[in-house]
Amino acid sequence: MNVKLGDLVNSENALAALAQDDVSARMSFTLALVLKEVGKHLDAKRAAHLKLLEKYGTPREKNPNNFDIKPEQREAFDAEFKDLLETEVTLNGIGKIRASALETEGVKFSGEERLALSWLLKEDVQPMFEDA
Repeated sequence: MNVKLGDLVNSENALAALAQDDVSARMSFTLALVLKEVGKHLDAKRAAHLKLLEKYGTPREKNPNNFDIKPEQREAFDAEFKDLLETEVTLNGIGKIRASALETEGVKFSGEERLALSWLLKEDVQPMFEDA
């Protein structure tokens, strides 16, 4: 499955919440595979982001893990970071999970979580409204 890195970043909290749900051993295994594969890309994104911060920013005196981006560098930093998030990555061995399978397991999604996980969910649940 191919997905934009930004979609993975935006789904990080929803994935963490999903991993905490009480589901069957089979679904737990499936989710563990997803988390492992996604985690590799998120780790690589964090490393690339740190390099960008070091390239365009200055570490703060009291907290050197935080950076201030120089105003004259902001546009270049933002462009490069946006380009990073637009990178398409391949999730090996991962396919979409049927939303109905998760709902059968008792998983409840907020609208925000469902949207964040749209790259992972196969919407096979009947819509509430029909087309006019």
